Amino acid sequence: MKSIRRKILSAFSGVGLFLSACSDSTLPEYPKLGPLRVLALTANTPEVTAAGAVTLTPLISDVDGAGRTLAWTTEACMDPGVSVGATPSCESALDRVIVGGAGAGSAVVGASANAWTATLPAITVNVPVAFATAFSLLPTVNQFNGVAYIVVFRITATNGDSVTAFKRIVLTTRTAGDVNTNPTFTDILADGATLAALPTAKTSLSASFSGMQGSYPALRNDGSSTTLTEEATITWFFSDGEYERFRTTSTLTTNEWTPPTSAPAGRGVVVVGVIRDGRGGDAAIVRAL
Repeated sequence: MKSIRRKILSAFSGVGLFLSACSDSTLPEYPKLGPLRVLALTANTPEVTAAGAVTLTPLISDVDGAGRTLAWTTEACMDPGVSVGATPSCESALDRVIVGGAGAGSAVVGASANAWTATLPAITVNVPVAFATAFSLLPTVNQFNGVAYIVVFRITATNGDSVTAFKRIVLTTRTAGDVNTNPTFTDILADGATLAALPTAKTSLSASFSGMQGSYPALRNDGSSTTLTEEATITWFFSDGEYERFRTTSTLTTNEWTPPTSAPAGRGVVVVGVIRDGRGGDAAIVRAL
C-alpha cells in the first residue's frame, strides 16, 4: 500500500498547536518531523477537583534545528471559550498569569542520537483559588462536566522560528473515581516486539497501553445523566521513512512503516507515539533508533 501523504492541520482535544511564519501554501506532512514542533503538553492531572498545582511536561521536536538553543515562556488564564471557537490566548485576559520559574527558560532539546526530540523540564502551574471561586458560582451541569483553565506555552528559536501550544486543565465536581487521569503508554511494538533498533524492512507498528477509563459520567443541559466513552487515539510522528497513516485507534490498530536503510549522517532516527483519550489525558513515547 502506498504511503498516505496528507497535507493537514489537526486540532487535538486537550492540547492545541499554532504554527507561525507559515508563508508557504504547501504544508508539510503532519507526521514528518523536521521543523520545530510541540508534540504533546502533558499535565500530570488533566482534571482536578480543587485549586492547586499542576505540572506540565512539553515534548518538543526540533530535528532541523540540529541542536540550537530554544527559549520558552508560559502563561495561564481562564479558558476564553476555545471549544466554541475562541482563540486560545491569555494576552488580553484580566486573570492572565505569567508563569515564572520553570515556566520560562532556555535549553538545547535532546541530542543527535534522538534527533533533538525530547521533553523539557516540567512546568508548574497553579490553578488559582479565584478561578475555583468563580467556578463554584456556575450551574451544576457546568461544574460537573468541567470548566477549563488554559495554559499557553510558547517556544522560540534564535532565528525567530516559533510555535505556540495550549493545554486545557479541567476543574470538575465529578467524584474521585470519575476524574480523568492520563493513560499509560507502555511500549511501541514493531511486528509485535518492542521497537528497539532500526528495522531492516517494512514493519507493522502498534501501541501497547493501559489506564484508559472507558466510560465516564456526564450531565445533559437539562441535568439528566448520561455516560460517555473514552476513545484511545495514537498519533504517530517519524523523522524518516515512509508511513501508511498518521493516526491509529482501538479499531485501526497498526501502522505500516518503511524505515530508511540507515540513519542520516549526524543523527539518529526517531519514532514518536502520542496517545490521547479524547478528554485531555495523554502520554507519549519517544524511540531513538
